[in-house]
Order: sequence, then C-alpha cells, then structure tokens
Amino acid sequence: MAGRVLDDHTSTFWINTRPTPHLAITRAVLGAMAALAAVVVLLATVLLVQGWRYRDRIDPGVQAGGIALGGLSQERASALLAVRLPDDAPQQLVLTSSGKSWAVPSARLNVRYDAERTAAQAFALGHAGNLWSDSADLLSAWLGGSRVPVAFSVDQQASLDALRALAPEVARRPVDASYVFDSSGKLTIDPGSTGIGIDTAATYGAMERSVAALSTAPVAIETVTLPQKVEAGDLKRGLDAATALVGQPVSISFGSDRWEIAPAALRTMLEPGATSQAAPTLSRERLTAYLGQLDGAIKRAGVDAGVNWDGKAFAVVPGQDAQAFDPAATAGAILSALGQGQHRVEAVTQSHPPAITDADARAAAEQARQLVAKPFTVTWDSGSLPLPADVIGQSIGFQAHPNQSPKLALTIDPVELTQALGGIKDKIEKPAKDAQFRYLDGAVKVVAPEQAGVTLDLEKSAAAVRDALLKGSESVAIVTQPVEPKYTAAMASSIAIKDKLGSGQTSYAGSIANRAYNVELAVSRVNGALVPPGATFSFTGTIGAVDLNNGYKLGYGIATTNGNVTTVPSVGGGICQVATTLFHAAWWAGMPIVDRSWHLYWIPNYGVSPSGVTGLDATVDTDAGLDFKFKNTTGNWLAVVASADGSWVRFSLWGIDPHWKVQSDDPVITDVVKADTTMKYEKGDSLPKGQSILLEHAEDGFDVTLHRQVFSGDKRIDDLTLKSHYVPSENITLVGTG
Repeated sequence: MAGRVLDDHTSTFWINTRPTPHLAITRAVLGAMAALAAVVVLLATVLLVQGWRYRDRIDPGVQAGGIALGGLSQERASALLAVRLPDDAPQQLVLTSSGKSWAVPSARLNVRYDAERTAAQAFALGHAGNLWSDSADLLSAWLGGSRVPVAFSVDQQASLDALRALAPEVARRPVDASYVFDSSGKLTIDPGSTGIGIDTAATYGAMERSVAALSTAPVAIETVTLPQKVEAGDLKRGLDAATALVGQPVSISFGSDRWEIAPAALRTMLEPGATSQAAPTLSRERLTAYLGQLDGAIKRAGVDAGVNWDGKAFAVVPGQDAQAFDPAATAGAILSALGQGQHRVEAVTQSHPPAITDADARAAAEQARQLVAKPFTVTWDSGSLPLPADVIGQSIGFQAHPNQSPKLALTIDPVELTQALGGIKDKIEKPAKDAQFRYLDGAVKVVAPEQAGVTLDLEKSAAAVRDALLKGSESVAIVTQPVEPKYTAAMASSIAIKDKLGSGQTSYAGSIANRAYNVELAVSRVNGALVPPGATFSFTGTIGAVDLNNGYKLGYGIATTNGNVTTVPSVGGGICQVATTLFHAAWWAGMPIVDRSWHLYWIPNYGVSPSGVTGLDATVDTDAGLDFKFKNTTGNWLAVVASADGSWVRFSLWGIDPHWKVQSDDPVITDVVKADTTMKYEKGDSLPKGQSILLEHAEDGFDVTLHRQVFSGDKRIDDLTLKSHYVPSENITLVGTG
C-alpha cells in the first residue's frame, strides 16, 4: 500500500506509486504463500475426495507380509489373507550363532496367523475418524506404501524350550579361576574363562518380528557375556596359603586304621577368602561330603550286654557303646588342624549306648540266679528225682526286647529241658514186656506174664518244668504215659499151631563133648520159640549172648587168622550147625530169608539129605554181628520146634498151612579150587595132652548159587537167589598139649 502524505499547507493527497525494495519482497512472500495455500487446498481437496472414495476400502499402498491389500474391503482382505498366509508363511525359523545355524519348524513353535485381525489392522489405517491422522495415513500410503504387521500367535514356552535346547551349542558356563597342580606337582592358578549366555528376551523379540514379517531371513541369537565369580587376580594373593593347605595329604586315623585325603582331592575343595584380605580355605561343605564316603568304614558296632552261664554260675557280659563316624565334626577338626599347620587328625565319632545295658543284664542275671539257687524236683507216680542246678542253668536263656520292660527277659529253652529230661529218661521209663510164650509138648504155654510199661512225654514234661520254674515252684509232676504190651497172657489160647510147614536135620554125631554141649544148649533155647505174624525171627536174639557167662563152652569155629582161613578154638563152637539146621527148615517152609551168611569153607555134613543141599548153610557170630533171620509172612503164629538126641539136630516150623508151593533149583557150582589133602598137625593147649582130633577136613573151594521160588496158588510171592563163596579147606589134626 502506497503511503499517504498530509500537507498542512494544502488539502491535496498524493499517492506515491513507485515501489520501494521492502515492498517487493513482501509481495513475493505473499505470492508464495498464496501458491502454497492453493496447493494445500488442492491436496486437501484430493485427500478429501480419496478419503470419501476409500471410505469402505483399505487405503491404496497398504500391504501385510508382502501381500497387497489396498483397495480391498476388510472382508475381502481377510479372505485373501486366510488363503495366502498359510502358503506364504515360512515353514521354519532359522536361528544362527557364530557361523552355525539351526532350523526350528514353525509347527514346533505353534505359530498361528490371524487373517481377520490382520485385515482389521490394515483397514484401520486412514479410517480412524480423525481428519488429520487419516489424511496422514493416506498420504503415507500414496507416497511409499504402508506395511501392516501380520497378526499372529506363537507359543512362548515352546520358543523358550527351543532356545534352551540350543543352549549347549551356543552358550557356555563361565569357568572360575582355580588352583591346580601343574605337571611338576606345583600348585598354580588356572585363569578359567568368561561364559556366554543367550539373551532370551531379545532373541524371542527377534523371532516374533521375523514371524510377523513372514521373513525367511535367519534370526541371530542374541548373547550376553557371563562374568566369572572368581578371577585369577582373586587367587594370586592366596597362592602361598593355598599351597600350605593342600601341598601334602591329610591323614585321618581311627584306632589302628588310617586313611588319607590326597592333595588332588584337597585341591578341589579350595575356596578363595571371603574378602580380599582373607586367606583361602577348604570348603567345609565339600570336605564333609568327601568324608561321607568313610562313613561305612569308620564305625564300631555296639554290643548289647548279656548274661552267660559257665556251667556253674551266671555272669554279666558287659555291653559296648557303638561308635558312629561324624563327617561334619571331623571336617571341623581337619580345618582346625590345617589352621595350625597340622595334617594329621583323629576321626571324630559319636558314642551311642547299646540297646541292652549292663544294668539290664545284671537284673536278668539276678533273676536267673534265683532259679538255680534252690533245689528243683521232678515227680511221677512211682518216684521223684532232683533236677540238677547245672541242668536248669543250661536251659535258661535271655531274649532281648529293647522297646519294652524288661529289656532282657529270662526264657527257658524247651529244647534244652527236653535234652536234660532225656538224660534221666531211663530212670523214669519202664518198657512194656510182652507175655512170653513157648510151644512145648504140642501146646502154647505162658512162661512169663506181660508187664505194662511207662514212657516219658518229653515235650509235655519239658513244658511243665519250664512253667513251674518261671512261676518259682520247687517241684513239678512230669507227664508220663502208660505203654501197653502187644501180647498178653490171655492171648495164648487164641494161638493156633496145627500144621508142619517145613523141617531140616543135620548130624552132630562124633562131635567133641564141648561142641555137642553147645549144640544141645542152643537147641534147647530155640525150641518152642513162637514168631508172631509179620515178625522177624532172630537166631542170636533167641539163644542169647554166646559167651561163658551165658553157659556156652569153648569149642571150635572157623575164623580168618593172619589172612588164612582156619579152624580155631571158639566159645560156642557148634552153634552154627544149629543155625544151619534151622535155615534148612525155613528154606523148605518158604519163609523169606532176611539175614544169612555162609561159612568161610564148606562143611559137607550140611549138604546131606534129606534137607541138606550144597550151599545151604548159615554161620552166626555175635562178636562179628552175623545173625540168621527169617520173617513170618504166613499171617498166623509160627512155632519153632527143635530137638537134639546126641546124633541128630532136628528143626521143624509149625503153624497154619498157607498152602505155599516151594520150588528150589539144583545148586549151580562154579570156580572150583582143588584142596591140598596133605595132613597138617597143630599143637594146642585147648586139648589135653596125649589126645588128638581132626579139626578140619580137606574140601575143595567153589562158588555156588541157590535159587528158590515160593508160590501162593499161581502167584509168585518170593524169588530168592543166594550166592556163596567157599575157600579150600585143609586136613588139620590138633595135637593136645594141655
């Protein structure tokens, strides 16, 4: 605007139309502003038009994960993303660190893309309802495009698990500086190293961003440096002190035993001082743990107190405390010793009293002493006996009961009492005696009546004695049971003897007087013997002891002397002929033969008819345990009838005929050895001087087999084969010198 000048002297106005320089600049600025305003107006107009045009569509230039969404409605964009995202999204996430890479499947991370939410985020650009922000979003989309992150979800725990699985390959722990021994055995310092750790928060954020961008580019694992807790500088000050601690072994003793902790083991327990000025020390915790391995070796079992019976009195056996190793206290002792420059310590133990103390044992011993201090008597119907104190003492025992009172309880062992009562059993028991029968003059006669017996019930008696002792009683009635005889005198009338079942006979004519006497004495003792059904007859049991005290005289018998078979003086000589003749009768009666021995050489007289057969002989010797036995299997009583008339010994077996058939084969003789027939003379004082007798007749030696079968009807009830071996005999004449 031109300036207007008012002249006080005239009323004329003038306008200066010449522009000045300042006015020209002002006009230029005003022109630019007008142009800019025009552009802004134009741009605003365009934006308003475009905003109106895309009011229900996504602004142009908007994309998500590389998928263009501009111009699409939110619904169409959501549908497009639902199809494209599963196809375009990478199937794995590649993690890298220090030149290494690892592929983690997206499925493992449970990645889920949200098409609907992503479309909503894309539509929200430029549609906030704010003119300025919406215009800015639209302008940004026009100028360079807008990228909307893809909405997704990922399993954070699975992601962290994936990183944790890679930790061994990516991360490393820091290694603290430590004291070590070098190759020369000198303690030195290993500086250790810092560690590397995974920055999980940063790495997880990078993983999320990669997933949101549908990126296939590797994701670098973010790491952090892990510092050492102990650095080399921390240890240098204490190197000398550490050397003093672990430079030599620590010795631990317990009694006569000794253990050592080697320097190498001590070195693992070293710890730097708690402060910069403190000396290094051993870790009490690690030292205690190390000593724990000696727990089983350093100990002494406790021994309970007890009571011992020495055969005369009860004595207390003192108990012994248990010793248990205390690793923690021993560790403290070691640390204290090392502080004084010592490397030797005694193991520290804790004492524990035994469960049964000496006082418990003394109380039990006193109770036991009272039981043996007074006499104790056992009684029964017909007598009584004192039970010695040593017997009672031997039966007393003690049972430990640590958790009740008394802790050491007195017991009485029934087994010991049973054995003790067994020692006096023969003074109490009386065997039953059967009635003694004899078949004499064709009739059964009672030669001695039966006697009832008594037996001691050891088990019940021991229990009764135990109970009485524990009650403090001084006597008790022991338990006996009557024993009834099997055969009574009243049974004699029921014994039926009617039939002869078998017989045998041999000649003893010409026997010297003593031999004939022995034969006739044995015959008299066997005659009339009765054998019950099912019983076994014993020849030696029937004739009694063959000795001078039982009436037998000195005769001659066959014996082995210095390896040679010969005839020698023998008490009871001649009784073998009695046994042989009975054997004949039992053989032909069909009785089962239980025990039989043959003579050392064959005596021809025993094979003479009518009952004799070669090999059918029996020898007995009570000193050598040789007997002749047969069993009565007829089912009825069996009588043995015997006689000796000075020439013949005769035996027959009588009873009820079982109707057996006896079949005896002819003897089979083999391995014959010819005898030396030269006459030999022997002197002996058993024969009066001036007399002589033929002691032995020369006979060949041989083996013989006898076979007998017994039938009951068509059934074979016995099949017996006897084999005998006879050595050759000689011609020997005895010349008397007595």
